[in-house]
Amino acid sequence: MSNTIKCHTIQEAENHINRLDRENRAFRSQITQAEARARIAAENAATQRVNQVKLEMEIRHKAIVSDLQTKIEKEVNNKKKERLRKEKEYQEKLEKQSADFYDKLNQEIKGVRNWTKDAIQGLEKNVNQQLDAQKQDIKNIRQQVRGLYEREADAETKANNLIKDIWDRLDIVKNSQHQKFIPGRLNQIIAHVQSLVNSTDPAPARIAIANTALNDIWDLEDNITRAQTIFETLRQIVMKEADAVIIEMSNNRKAKTTEKDENGNEVELEIDFWTDGKFSKLEDEARNLKKELEERKDDVELNEERLKQIGDRLSAIREEQNKLREETINKGFASQRRAEISHTIVNKLIDQGFKIDEEDETEHNYMGGKEEDFDFREGVIAHLQDANGTDVTVVVESDENLNIKWGIQRNDEKRLKLTDGAFSEWHDKITEVVDKELGIKSSKPIAPQGTNGGNTKIAALANPKAVVRKGGAATVKQQLSL
Repeated sequence: MSNTIKCHTIQEAENHINRLDRENRAFRSQITQAEARARIAAENAATQRVNQVKLEMEIRHKAIVSDLQTKIEKEVNNKKKERLRKEKEYQEKLEKQSADFYDKLNQEIKGVRNWTKDAIQGLEKNVNQQLDAQKQDIKNIRQQVRGLYEREADAETKANNLIKDIWDRLDIVKNSQHQKFIPGRLNQIIAHVQSLVNSTDPAPARIAIANTALNDIWDLEDNITRAQTIFETLRQIVMKEADAVIIEMSNNRKAKTTEKDENGNEVELEIDFWTDGKFSKLEDEARNLKKELEERKDDVELNEERLKQIGDRLSAIREEQNKLREETINKGFASQRRAEISHTIVNKLIDQGFKIDEEDETEHNYMGGKEEDFDFREGVIAHLQDANGTDVTVVVESDENLNIKWGIQRNDEKRLKLTDGAFSEWHDKITEVVDKELGIKSSKPIAPQGTNGGNTKIAALANPKAVVRKGGAATVKQQLSL
């Protein structure tokens, strides 16, 4: 056996395990309540955004309708006026379709409680069904438009009017988000129509090509509307998810426990502190994802697939932040447990005539981690001496799995004259009272690596003043094989 340093790992008693389990259950209840409150706030924010988007679309549609009305008032050709009026009616139908969609979008948003692929697939199906239900009115107007051209007696006039009106319609489509949702298709149609400008083909041939182009334009408009509608639905759902995650994390940076401090107040643990900044990194990531949704909504790269990726990542962030909250509880209790164990060992030594070295009161403190002194995430260390010159260091640490290891090191040279039996007897008495008072079961004494079986002292432990400084805990952990 060694006569310089011995360490133990401990097996926590059932009552402590139950206590931690109780805290985690209470904590999960807090998480559920926080998520519910965040979702309500996110839905309210989503409603405001949908109303804003609806207003933007109404402004765009009304500008198109207003422009058509101006053309109608200026037009002297009655047949041209009739075609413009029908085009205006067509655009008004599109405007109504858009307004109806945004009125129902809020219901769809509230219907999707969680971001899952099944829910989103169902949402896309609902959107398509809604558009199909509105399609008949628009289809009827398209047939009426065709009828207006059929009333032209002269084929050449019919061809020229049809081609001219197609150019006017293309100008409207140019102002849509065709490049984002159906890239390249409008340019193909324009090239097709451009070939008619100087064509020497007979009027019937040009009319046939123009009719095909008109069908292509209508199909393009329908496809843009459909793609844009699904995209905007998904974007609003993902925005709601981003809001919910951000609100939830913002309101829950501190983890409340059922424990009370010395003043009877609830103990709160700062999650970001206990997780070494991981919580803030998740918050920043969630905010950046929301920023992408807001600021890049017109970018081609922000497509349906990207929206789903963002949604999946936000769900993962929620799970990760919940794990960080549980990690905080576990680390907080491990810290408290280390302090309790250290306090018991120190008091036992005091009972035997030891005194804490008062030269620097921080020597009975938390070891230095990323913070300067008082880093509660780290282990604790105490330096004691008795009247006979016996000098000891007590250290209590945890490994990455929060398994606690505690040990006592003799620093004075008298230790070298002790027999193994004498040192073990003294050490065993301390171990016995620690186990009894704290309800733990210490392992058999072990010697840290590199200590010659425990007979060579660890220099860092012999100088606790250095260990409590920033970064000191890392050295101790390495030498204790943690």
